[in-house]
Amino acid sequence: MARFTRRMTVRFRQGFRRFRLSSMLTWVGGGLGFLTIAIATLSIERADWTSPEPSLITALALATAAAAVLTRFRLHGSISALLMLISGVAVTAWQGTQMFIATKDASAFHLWWQTVTGALPSESPLFFSMFLSLITWFIGFISVWFVLRRRNAWPAVILGTVMLLVNLGNLPREDYYFFPLYFLSAIVLVAVTNLAEQGDNLIQWRERYVRRGLAYFSVAVISVALVTVTISYFVPEPPINKVGIKLDTSSINGRDAEQLWFNIFAAVRSKWTTMRSKSQEKLYFKDPLETGDKIHFIVSATRSDYWRTRRYDIYQPWGWESTIETDEQLRPWEHILYEVVPPNSKTVFYTVENRLKSDVILSQGEISGADVALKVQTFAGEDTTGTSVNGVRDVAAVVSAKVIAPYEKYRVSTIVSTATPEELTAAGDDYPQWVLDHYLQLPDNFPRLIASLATQITRDAKTPYEKAIAVKTYLKRLHYDQLAQVPPANSDGVEYFLFTAQRGVCTHFASAMAVMLRSAGVPTRLATGYFRGEQDPTTGNFIVRGINYHAWVEVYFPQYGWIDFEATPATPEAGTAAAIEDTGYNFSFTGQDELPFWMIEDQFAPPGSDTSSTPEFVRRSFPKPYVYLITLLTLLVLAVVIMREWLDRWVRQLEHVSTIGDVYERMVYLARRGNTGPLNHETPAEFSRRLARYLPGQEQTIGTVTQAYLGFRYSPRKVLEERDKIRVQKAWVELTPSLVRHMLRLRKWTLIRLVWKP
Repeated sequence: MARFTRRMTVRFRQGFRRFRLSSMLTWVGGGLGFLTIAIATLSIERADWTSPEPSLITALALATAAAAVLTRFRLHGSISALLMLISGVAVTAWQGTQMFIATKDASAFHLWWQTVTGALPSESPLFFSMFLSLITWFIGFISVWFVLRRRNAWPAVILGTVMLLVNLGNLPREDYYFFPLYFLSAIVLVAVTNLAEQGDNLIQWRERYVRRGLAYFSVAVISVALVTVTISYFVPEPPINKVGIKLDTSSINGRDAEQLWFNIFAAVRSKWTTMRSKSQEKLYFKDPLETGDKIHFIVSATRSDYWRTRRYDIYQPWGWESTIETDEQLRPWEHILYEVVPPNSKTVFYTVENRLKSDVILSQGEISGADVALKVQTFAGEDTTGTSVNGVRDVAAVVSAKVIAPYEKYRVSTIVSTATPEELTAAGDDYPQWVLDHYLQLPDNFPRLIASLATQITRDAKTPYEKAIAVKTYLKRLHYDQLAQVPPANSDGVEYFLFTAQRGVCTHFASAMAVMLRSAGVPTRLATGYFRGEQDPTTGNFIVRGINYHAWVEVYFPQYGWIDFEATPATPEAGTAAAIEDTGYNFSFTGQDELPFWMIEDQFAPPGSDTSSTPEFVRRSFPKPYVYLITLLTLLVLAVVIMREWLDRWVRQLEHVSTIGDVYERMVYLARRGNTGPLNHETPAEFSRRLARYLPGQEQTIGTVTQAYLGFRYSPRKVLEERDKIRVQKAWVELTPSLVRHMLRLRKWTLIRLVWKP
């Protein structure tokens, strides 16, 4: 009796220790589940989906608390699901009200209710914000509930991975540190839940089985992490229209899905700045000047000056128009042919990396080709091939045939003029008729004050070049001011700038110079784009930001074509807005000290190379070969781990039997799968002796199973004693792994045959 008491006391203490340790690890796993999903949630908050944005971490914390409470009460699954839904909707509504600020006339709840009931889901970003909050709630609840209730970490790992991948295209690459943090947390989570699941064996830590189980799960999670990060490299932005789901919008009752009333994504702004060339076809004086510090492009070039995006030919009192007539599409590196090429021009190459979504191609000089499909847009008055009646291709803009995604690169070849002031002075004013017809245009109600001022300024100038210098010199009297008032309605923008405000931004200065030169008989047009940018001292690349947006003029000179002139005076304020430097000369691209570097030396072509041939460039850099090797090895390891885990589960299923007849039939089945099954003439005893020869060390277990089966089949007593049942069960559990290993060594097409079960 004393021995029995001591034995029960020891077992109780061991069971209590196991219970406490297993329960503690389960709650630690719940905390790690919250941490894992919180990292993915923080990445979504970092992407700044909406403004203002609900606190998704708060929703996740409340979901974790709710899951812990419902798990503690051990309610029925359907009741838990109903409570999860009700509490999730309540938290989502509460977070929606937090996005409104109460006024004297209405509370935050009233404003929220007014928006929910009065606006369509496609009209307000509130619905998408509430959608994010609700999804975060469900993911957090389900993840923590499975960890605490089922001790299963994989729902949390899988859901968190989906959150990261969907949000990947909305994060700059400098924020990709969320990936290693997330997968480190996921690895620890899986390891802890595995320990909690094996609570009955935790007391036997030194056992090989526990350590091997941890190793298997750790390798599996690390493999998933490596595969996911590798896939994310090949998919820098998921195929998501604005928020992640690319819809076939062509066949939903004949309507565009983006315009459907229930599309909550329609009111959400794109995560990346989007620049469409078509949206730039009109330039208004009232358009705000870009002052953001966000990077738009990174240019790999020897020297950076003007990066043109569009030209404008028609002046109106409210601004400028770019009148596109033809839109010719070209294949990669298909040359754009120009009938008139400036003498002594240079062919240069540069590479542009986008940091926004755009179909704009940055241009220096005249683009001759690129490694992406292009659309060449030409001004009105051209024929159907994009060439004017006089044989001159009059390009308004060169754009990409498709939108170029962030971090994509393209390479461009251009023709750059090297005209000097002396050459431009001697160019004269023998303009082609198509230039005079198109680029001296002014509105019918053009103010006489501007024409009179232009005549007065250029009265002593003898050549078009000198007229351009005179106008530029006059504009230096005016002030650059980013806060200048926009022209009033029904007024001429240039007239208001010259005679009333006398201060403005680059658009006003360039417009004033263009229309005054046109009044003086000099063909001129407006160009917009970017100016220079800052040079990265490490890479030498030029970083072009939104703040570098700029406008300047192009003046036509016979034989030399269009030459860029800077109209904005060099002041500290202008230098901030457009990075303009005063070089001592009155225009850019003319004057030896002001010539771009490529106009002085041929820096782009290595010695002995032929720049006239079509270059071969790779549009996108792919990973190094070792990345493919690591990915392949990771996939193989993952496949082995999954196969081993599946095989272990199958073996455990085989070990669970209810009768001695089932035990013997399973033994016969596994032996047949290994080509060692019983022959037609063999008795069970003869079969067991032959099978024992193939399984060294298992003679006793095979004999125990066979003797029990013979006694069960041929003895009148069909019920085994409890002691015999335990002995047969232990023998079968020991024998099963040996039979499976024997089967795998002898059989071919193992993977296919393992799918079929008895």
